[in-house]
Amino acid sequence: MSLRFRLSLLPVVLAFSLATAFAKVAPVPFNQLVRQSSVIVLARVESVKPRLLRPLGDRYARARVIEVWKGPANLAKIEFLASPTWTCDIADAQVGETAVLFLQWDARENRYNIAHSGRGRMAIREITGTQLATIWRDVRLPEGTATEAGPEPQFDFIRSIAVPVLKKLVVEATSSV
Repeated sequence: MSLRFRLSLLPVVLAFSLATAFAKVAPVPFNQLVRQSSVIVLARVESVKPRLLRPLGDRYARARVIEVWKGPANLAKIEFLASPTWTCDIADAQVGETAVLFLQWDARENRYNIAHSGRGRMAIREITGTQLATIWRDVRLPEGTATEAGPEPQFDFIRSIAVPVLKKLVVEATSSV
């Protein structure tokens, strides 16, 4: 390869490098997150482990469904990818956690993925008898929706929403489709 040809490729390589360096998750309106999700459930994670015959690093979670908010009403268990698929993906799952899961079906990979690069996993915690779901600022809730500081108040990009309020928002979003 000539030096002149290699130098002509330099702007293309630099442009591509800069584009990936600034990649980030775009905000998503809550109603769009609901519409894009194949299944939305309140579930408890029972196991997290690699699936056989998958690339190293891919972890899959199995969860017992507590409530179905969107999708087949008879779902009892669900399996989903609990590993990131790109740099800004925060997909994860912890054994024993209860979470609201917004899942998208990936027919090409034959699996559920956590919607919006992992932001569709909203872990539940309980404070003074109230169940709160952890929600990232990338998920744009409808105007006027009450939220509280997240589990770690110093991180203002994470906040909490009462689970009954979240469920009501999901029901409203699915009925408006």
